[in-house]
Amino acid sequence: MPEAFDWSRYGIQHYWIVRMANDDGPAVSIEMLTLDSDGRYVSNGYRNRSDHVAAIDTLTPFAIVLTWDQLDEGID
Repeated sequence: MPEAFDWSRYGIQHYWIVRMANDDGPAVSIEMLTLDSDGRYVSNGYRNRSDHVAAIDTLTPFAIVLTWDQLDEGID
């Protein structure tokens, strides 16, 4: 896995890590991270394809619901 980029220095409050099967296959998990008051990212959610119907279902940083199939669109 590539080294993590320091998004905090640009004030990015939230980001998601989408892990894919064999690095290019269907999405298998998503981790949602939020910048805390100390300037560190903390996990505020984790979804595994086998455990959740929706890949993303959140109100933060904006309301969005995405299915696993939507994340996989365009993958051969």
